[in-house]
Amino acid sequence: ALKIAQPDTETLALEQNMQDIEDTDELTRIFAELDVDHSGTISMVELQSIMHNPKFRSYLRVRGIDIQDARFFYRMMQSVVGDAAGDIDLRFVVSACLRMKGVATSMDLHALTFESKLLSKKAKHHIESVRRSLAVIEDRLKAIMEDRNLCC
Repeated sequence: ALKIAQPDTETLALEQNMQDIEDTDELTRIFAELDVDHSGTISMVELQSIMHNPKFRSYLRVRGIDIQDARFFYRMMQSVVGDAAGDIDLRFVVSACLRMKGVATSMDLHALTFESKLLSKKAKHHIESVRRSLAVIEDRLKAIMEDRNLCC
């Protein structure tokens, strides 16, 4: 009898998806209202202004979204978008906010670890490539200086 009273997994997943859609629509509407220049993007100044609004912060907190540092959050979004100077599209801001919902799962942490290792490997490869290039430049410079009797 207890099992019948509990909602099944599919029903819970459907309800969560419906809530996510509602949150997306509501956040999109709120950000669009707060987009003072009606550009369809959010600037650092606009985001900081929005985040100083206690009603908006409460709205986010109730939904499990807690952004402590608007400037850091904005810079993080800029780094993902790849535009360090420009404004960020409203849809991306909404998506980023919703991805901040709740606590990190084990999968989130494993993905982060994997990405960190991948970036570290790429950085090591790049550093080694730069070292080889600098060695070639150094050898060529020494040869030029020796030819002109400027060295040793």
